[in-house]
Amino acid sequence: MNFVLLPFVLATWIPTNEEIWKNGPEYTFGMEINMIAAMHIDNGSFIGTRMAGKLKCRPKEPHNLICKIEDTKIIRVHPKGFNTSGMEIYQNESYSPYGVGRDNFLVKFNKEGIENYILEKTDRPAEVWIIDMIRLITNQLSIGADLENRRNDEQFKKLENFTVGECETEFKISRKRIVIKLSQKELKYKIISTLASKQFDFSPDEKIQIEKRRNIQNCHRRKEYFFGTRYTKGIVLRDVYNNLKSSSSRIVFSKDSFLSETTNECEIFDLEKNHLGNVLDNMKLTLEDVQPAKEELVTIPNVTYYDILAGESVAYTENHYKN
Repeated sequence: MNFVLLPFVLATWIPTNEEIWKNGPEYTFGMEINMIAAMHIDNGSFIGTRMAGKLKCRPKEPHNLICKIEDTKIIRVHPKGFNTSGMEIYQNESYSPYGVGRDNFLVKFNKEGIENYILEKTDRPAEVWIIDMIRLITNQLSIGADLENRRNDEQFKKLENFTVGECETEFKISRKRIVIKLSQKELKYKIISTLASKQFDFSPDEKIQIEKRRNIQNCHRRKEYFFGTRYTKGIVLRDVYNNLKSSSSRIVFSKDSFLSETTNECEIFDLEKNHLGNVLDNMKLTLEDVQPAKEELVTIPNVTYYDILAGESVAYTENHYKN
């Protein structure tokens, strides 16, 4: 049987019709937000943080996911450079709880990616920050373009909606060979394409990569970049401005894996417009597990609709929602 994984694009194939799958699957994504700061006050040294947790999602037919964020925690990291490779965690450091958890929220998709978010209305003081964190993390599931009738060796440009704005983005789609692991022969699930075009079908020894590079200087809408973790651990002061310099993403999937990540680089300025340094933000989701859901899907009551852009708020509210 097949279940939606990424609406309009991917599904999981489960090689069984057993009763345990009657409520569909629950997908567990490993989640990371790595922040690296290169501030003048630190004399050229690189310091940073890692926020980790789980994003759990369930398909809600036909084109939605119901998700929740769990087990979030944060720790200091010690990068070797202004990139995410080779970051160290010292033995005397440990994770601290990080309160991003939220009740179930619905992610509504269209053919280009995420259309909006649907959450239960609440008056909790930290709600605006938590909603922006949801956007920052869950946006990794947004393709940003309708892939139907596209080729897997194609480059093209289009406007893409993401958390910072509606910006011109260069897409590059490629297909690469991979080495088949012995453990892949008896997978409990497989990832398959749901596109009508057969150009995105892929064999067990292939992976497809979708790369996105955004032209930040060419945006129809633009918001100040939202740093989810920049104030934690005192690495970056609160009374500062930022200027997003670059933003790129990649989504990579094969028969047994799915990874999506975005890297954003910002310049930091004080209130007098003095340059204080640069900050790199890296958001990553990796599919870790697919398990049978233990209970039926629940309806989200008293809903509020939120735009993709960080800082954008309510579209409208009602006591129920429609797909």
